[in-house]
Amino acid sequence: MVVRESDVYLFIPLSLSILGTSIVMISFLLFRKTNESFHKFIFCLAASDWLFSSWWLVTTYLLGMDMKGAKFCIAQAFGLEFFYLLTWLYPILIALKIFVVNILEKEFERDWIYHFVVWSIPTIVCIISTKLDYFGPSGLWCYYTNYEIQLILGACLVAVAFVVELFVFISVVYTQYRIKTDFDLVEKTRFRATMRLFVYLVVPMTTGVWAFADRLYPHIYGTHSPYWLELLHGITTGCQGFLNSLVYGWDNSHVWKKWMMLISYRRREYDVSFAFQFSFIFNFFSL
Repeated sequence: MVVRESDVYLFIPLSLSILGTSIVMISFLLFRKTNESFHKFIFCLAASDWLFSSWWLVTTYLLGMDMKGAKFCIAQAFGLEFFYLLTWLYPILIALKIFVVNILEKEFERDWIYHFVVWSIPTIVCIISTKLDYFGPSGLWCYYTNYEIQLILGACLVAVAFVVELFVFISVVYTQYRIKTDFDLVEKTRFRATMRLFVYLVVPMTTGVWAFADRLYPHIYGTHSPYWLELLHGITTGCQGFLNSLVYGWDNSHVWKKWMMLISYRRREYDVSFAFQFSFIFNFFSL
């Protein structure tokens, strides 16, 4: 098995993302009744980050085991693009939900339709890209071999996400401070919670800077991106799930309190059980 230097650097951020998103998903399953109203979309975002990081990590090390065939390379590129699109589309969906709930003041009904659309878009994009033979070896990992396609898709993704999220953010701020100038404490709390949700939308925009720079470099200089830029692209993108998990921990401090309560409860339960077993053994030998 051949392990490249870049694989070692990618292992750390991808492992942190897998660990962080796993904690988020487990927290949702254990304490879902205590989460905010947006917890389903946040859970799906964490699941998308987990799948993206896991797929990248597993396929990267499998590629080092003399499995660098054309079909396996296409499979890695297919999965990376599919799950990467999901990690961008769910923040956009969270922004749309903020708009519907806070601006239009309506319930976000039939969530399954929105999930269906979010999962359909990457499926269509990846199937078309596979049919047109766009996937293949591309630098440190398998991805789009055509730099123009990389730039077009990256630019469209960033533009759509930025416009939607900026529009929703301005709408929420304008509505709260211009129209509802006399909102009460409950609305203030709701407004703060909404503002915290926007941090989830900032994460892909922040980590996507280096990814976009990596795609833009060949068009400016007419040559392949340098090693350091590709590596920076991989590290920042690999950290996306970990950063989202940090946002979740900051936005849901009550979850960590419940974790501590659960751990302390299990510890007391173990101590009581151990003490009972020890006393039973002691009584047995004292007969």
